[in-house]
Amino acid sequence: YAVLRDHAIGGDTVHLLIAGGRKAMSVFAAMAASLTFGPHDRLFTVLSPENLAGRTTQFHIPPGLRDRVQVVALPVLPL
Repeated sequence: YAVLRDHAIGGDTVHLLIAGGRKAMSVFAAMAASLTFGPHDRLFTVLSPENLAGRTTQFHIPPGLRDRVQVVALPVLPL
């Protein structure tokens, strides 16, 4: 929250990607976005098929499968 608030006070545009990591952290980030985002800020997530998401030894999308992964904008309702 503090980092997003500082960017909001500074007049910065924020494009925040919540993907990977802990689900709780994504929820907290989305809540902080709703408290700090302005009209030009955006929240995104990544959608990928189960067979790609479950790979624990691979950190990049194989070139032939890139069209199966989507970056999706999520709605944010500022408070």
